[in-house]
Amino acid sequence: MNNTSNISPPVWADKFLKLYCRVDLLEEIQGDVHELFLKRIKEEGTIIAKRRFIWDVFRFFRWSNVINSSKIQFSNNTIDMINNYFKVGFRNILKHKLPSAINIFGLSSAIAVAVVAFLFLDWQYNLDSFHQHSKNIYQLTSFMNVDGEVEEWGITPEPLGNAIKSDIPSVVASSRVDIVSGIFSYEDKVFNERVQFVDPEFMEIFSFPIIIGRIDALKDKNAIIISEELAKKYFGEDDPIGMQVTLTFDRRIKESFFVKAVSKNIDNSSFPFNILISYQLKNDIEVYADTDDWRNFADATFVQLEEGSTSSEVTPLLNRYRQLQNEANGKWSVEKFEMIPLEDLSERSAQLRSSISFGNQPQGNLSIAIIAFLLLILACFNYMNVAIVSATTRLKEIALRKVMGGKKTEIIIQFLTENILLCSFSLMVGLGLAYYLLLPGFNTLFPFVLPFEFSSNVTLFSFIGGILFHL
Repeated sequence: MNNTSNISPPVWADKFLKLYCRVDLLEEIQGDVHELFLKRIKEEGTIIAKRRFIWDVFRFFRWSNVINSSKIQFSNNTIDMINNYFKVGFRNILKHKLPSAINIFGLSSAIAVAVVAFLFLDWQYNLDSFHQHSKNIYQLTSFMNVDGEVEEWGITPEPLGNAIKSDIPSVVASSRVDIVSGIFSYEDKVFNERVQFVDPEFMEIFSFPIIIGRIDALKDKNAIIISEELAKKYFGEDDPIGMQVTLTFDRRIKESFFVKAVSKNIDNSSFPFNILISYQLKNDIEVYADTDDWRNFADATFVQLEEGSTSSEVTPLLNRYRQLQNEANGKWSVEKFEMIPLEDLSERSAQLRSSISFGNQPQGNLSIAIIAFLLLILACFNYMNVAIVSATTRLKEIALRKVMGGKKTEIIIQFLTENILLCSFSLMVGLGLAYYLLLPGFNTLFPFVLPFEFSSNVTLFSFIGGILFHL
């Protein structure tokens, strides 16, 4: 399966190019960098192609390419003075190598930690945000009395989803999710995989992008939807659509399926999947219980409400189903049903028993933010101490400039220019450390891969501007 044409360059870099580039040059420059990107994917691989695309975007960040740069005019004296400030600033940084190295190392290390912390928090708070109807999607949960203690569980009675869809008009769609283990086999490739039974409306409720195939594939009982990662694992570069595969349940029940769709890998989903099959098939597999029996539970039930409806209107209507479940299964009696908005699911997942989603606790997120902020504060104090000590060695230089007619304002601007240069260089080094050192190490600690991407270019520039302002 050849997906080269579907690989996109870093979104934030492409948006940055559109942000600064003149309209009359944008089409030509953007076409060139995209053409080079596609060429490098074939010759050098995706990772190197993305890195060089970012470099190309910054390489074209020239004064002649900037929006409205032709309307901005400076006098020759002003330009010469600015150039002089920067030249002297560079020379002084190189002249005082030890203080400059200490400052750059301290600031860049703190910035690298702050970048990784911010990437994690930005990613965490934007989990599941890509779904088109995210504001109207909810997961049903059960508050159950187990051995005298009331706990909130992610599981719900299997018939509940279909029941409320039939009885409550504001429920547009519903889908159950049940996760099992199965042996997936294609030709000589056999591996144990995580399989999710879902109702056909699952792909209508959620906006998991389909690369190839039909989005309504699960309406066929023998159809299967697989992730892009799984497609590469079993089919390589071949087109998997129409291929017949086998799933073995409970190590003895074999079922054949045809691949009808491939879903794109999504980094910011709190409940990713590799294999989706129709929930209707569960009743045909003898090792699984009746899906219409109120004694049995699904791992999760999701509902989509119509525009304008709220969970506060629907939740009281769910009480009518408590009696059905409690009469069928007295051991697991439900005290009440609740609805968690999809936008809050990742934060609440740590508090749910038997949750299919993942997410960090709010206290953990706060701790990470505090640690990163304190490191930046310490780096700034270290920078100020070194800068004050270094300034005492330049008293003769300051005195000589004043004797030669230098103004107080010019001397202040000179020192500010040096600080801006040093902080900007520290920021670039810190971004490099975060990308090449800290982030790969961070990703080895968790079962998910944190991408080097910000949720939007506004977030990116706000963060970088905030770092520079803080420094």
